[in-house]
Amino acid sequence: MVSQYVKLTGRPEIPPLWTFGYLQSKFGYKSRQEVEELAETFRQKRIPCDSIILDLYWFKKMGDMCFDRIAFPQPEKMIAGLRGKGFHPIVIEEPYVTKESRLFPEGDRIKVFAKKQNGETYLFPFWAGESALVDFTDPLAKQWWADQHKELIEMGIEGWWTDLNEPEVHFPDMVHHDGPAQKVHNIFALEMHKSLALAHEQNCPERRLFIMSRSGWAGSQRYGVGVWSGDVESTWTDLKKQLSVALSMSLVGLPLWNSDIGGFKGNEPSPELYVRWIQFGAFTPIMRPHGAHQNREPWAFGEETEKIVKNFIEWRYRFLPYIYSCAFETYRTGIPYMRPMVMEVPEDLNCTEICDQFFFGSNLLVAPVLEEGATSRKVYLPEGLWYDVWTWQSVEGGRTIEADAPLDRIPIYAKAGSIIPTLPVMQHAEERSWDKMTIIVYPGRNGEFLLYEDDGKTTAYKRGEYRTMLFSQKNLDGKIIVNIGAGTGSYPESVEQRTYHILIPGVTASEVRMNGKSVHSIKQEEGCLAFTLEDQPVKCEINVEIVINK
Repeated sequence: MVSQYVKLTGRPEIPPLWTFGYLQSKFGYKSRQEVEELAETFRQKRIPCDSIILDLYWFKKMGDMCFDRIAFPQPEKMIAGLRGKGFHPIVIEEPYVTKESRLFPEGDRIKVFAKKQNGETYLFPFWAGESALVDFTDPLAKQWWADQHKELIEMGIEGWWTDLNEPEVHFPDMVHHDGPAQKVHNIFALEMHKSLALAHEQNCPERRLFIMSRSGWAGSQRYGVGVWSGDVESTWTDLKKQLSVALSMSLVGLPLWNSDIGGFKGNEPSPELYVRWIQFGAFTPIMRPHGAHQNREPWAFGEETEKIVKNFIEWRYRFLPYIYSCAFETYRTGIPYMRPMVMEVPEDLNCTEICDQFFFGSNLLVAPVLEEGATSRKVYLPEGLWYDVWTWQSVEGGRTIEADAPLDRIPIYAKAGSIIPTLPVMQHAEERSWDKMTIIVYPGRNGEFLLYEDDGKTTAYKRGEYRTMLFSQKNLDGKIIVNIGAGTGSYPESVEQRTYHILIPGVTASEVRMNGKSVHSIKQEEGCLAFTLEDQPVKCEINVEIVINK
């Protein structure tokens, strides 16, 4: 049903690779100095990060669509410096233009705002000052707003945060190009997304579009839109709600979902709540903390919390090949990153009512901790063999278990047959090529995984400029056969050779042969059989035969 739906409304685009890293936000960073010090702190602490998100303080007046050059002097140099360190800035915008904004006189003159019945611009009181609403149902307004992005695109801004675009303030007697407010209200966010898509089409057509939006509509996904759950409270109750929201949103064609990690408003979250939210956020499509006038950086809650948070952020970066391959599957089929249990195991009636655990991709079962003070939680494992990704221990499914969940981890299980590619930890997603990869093979049943790679930046993948590699395993009596298929396709700057470090939990082997020749580097590594295949040509098939000790 989901696949049929996206055929009707549009494929979810593959976002830029960097958007799957860690994106740092709060309301808000107020100056160039603060932003640059933040970026430097991330790199000094060796905590991976790919973006710093700028909230309302980057401009003077709502609707200016330009930097406040007093608070952010020479923003061009600031952005160039951030890009040089591997950060991709994202800036907020809203569909409102205050009367004091530099853009209001022109917008009022060319009639691109929502109107009164008599045709005059509809002005109304708003928290940012007396304001007008850009009428994105008007083609002229779309083009006018797209034009305001040209300088920012040339400056190096690579992501857009469209906020309050329900729109939050929308009076019933407003008149729009396409009709009255009640007729256009639901499609308004989509029409705003089309304006940003127009800006990219006209100014950087090869660059992928990424929009982080508070609202959306059927079809928003085809414009690189990721929707988040809005201004949630910093409470355990709100954290619990995020799972159902995420899974529901994933099923209605908007899979690139996230939440304000730590909660946006209310009392400051406890270190424990922040940690548990981070752990959940590490297994959502976008990982982004955010809070109102409260710090949300990894080091904001003490050394112990920082250590745990850093570990989960590093996990996120190790799993980039897995997540990015999920993005390709989502693009091809519409099947979301986060999946309700019943979507992966429809024959198991026990899964129909479960909404506090989920699949991330088809191989990982994630069970976030949602109760204050909990050090364990119940997890339902469907039929079959499962592996605890922390301990490598296997457990039989078809039952509910009590899983350990100390503060520094949450229950995560890989199903037997899974093959998961991982990377060394990087400080940002583009730090190095994928020339070294650890392949975790969870034995016990046959399985496969399709690895996807492209340039991570451009729309060339739509023209077929990408590479796929099929990894598979067959479990025979006394043997495991692991096959690394020859890479299919190519893209500029793709690696031609790769070193594979293979990990197979829970087995020992008397012999390992690659393409008929013995591999001499086999050893045991923390409960796993481990061996390395150095500098293998990506375009050649590799067949590995593991003879298991019984």
